[in-house]
Amino acid sequence: MDLGSNAVRLQIAEVAPPGRAEVLAEDRAAVRLGEQVFRTGRLAAAAMTRTAAAMERFAKLAERAGAGRSARWRRAPCAKASNRAALVRTIRERTGIGLEVISGAEEARLVCLGVLQESRPRHAP
Repeated sequence: MDLGSNAVRLQIAEVAPPGRAEVLAEDRAAVRLGEQVFRTGRLAAAAMTRTAAAMERFAKLAERAGAGRSARWRRAPCAKASNRAALVRTIRERTGIGLEVISGAEEARLVCLGVLQESRPRHAP
């Protein structure tokens, strides 16, 4: 699960040797978490509610698929909002998921890995 300023994304994949991943399910929800944070420095209550609901839905999808639960919060202004702890607490209470705020360098590394994975042929001859 990936939490950004505009959307949350879910990707469930099965990793097989030699490090290839087969995507089993994907989903996305536009939650507009950053809708007021740039102006106020705080996450809007409605945006936090939408985000928590989407994360709860994603957690249920992951559970049904037998997938582990891992969520990353990209290093965006939202992750620095003065009331971010309330969102982290709400998501943990509703889903059992702890959010990990990642650095810009880690975000770039993960994006690179995703691009490299997508550029590989899905099925070897």
